[in-house]
Amino acid sequence: MKPNIMHRQPLSSSVGQTFNQMKLFKYNFLIFIILFISLDFSALAEECALKGKWQSNETATLREMAKASNLTAKQKAFFSNNFFGKLIIEYTCNEFTTYYEGESDTTGYKVVKRDGNFITLKDLDDVCGAPCLKIIELDGDCYLIPLPGLDFKEVFCKIK
Repeated sequence: MKPNIMHRQPLSSSVGQTFNQMKLFKYNFLIFIILFISLDFSALAEECALKGKWQSNETATLREMAKASNLTAKQKAFFSNNFFGKLIIEYTCNEFTTYYEGESDTTGYKVVKRDGNFITLKDLDDVCGAPCLKIIELDGDCYLIPLPGLDFKEVFCKIK
């Protein structure tokens, strides 16, 4: 007895369905990969917001210093005499290196919190004798960081 081939789907229809299923799978897989990569990179960019080289900006820092109310005339004269503008800080995603007058030092850090334009960093070397927390305020291509014991912030701008 011969099989009834009239009830089978034509070969071209079956191949067409398989081709469409493969195309749909590839399309869905491609969307998944794109979403995965974009999520991964956006998280990395968020954690590495400081990545790159930043240099102390003397003019902007002196403007910040002018707002300070508790500096003595001696302190103002000292800081106004070519003190700022020399320090360069290079950030990776987990450490920063400071460069100042031929000397360099590398310290690990971790982003503890990100709230809008504010990033809280914790030095991993605990140079302070306790956890060193630094709150950095991003402002365009620059950031401001409070100077310990003083009533003003130093301004660092990205080196292009």
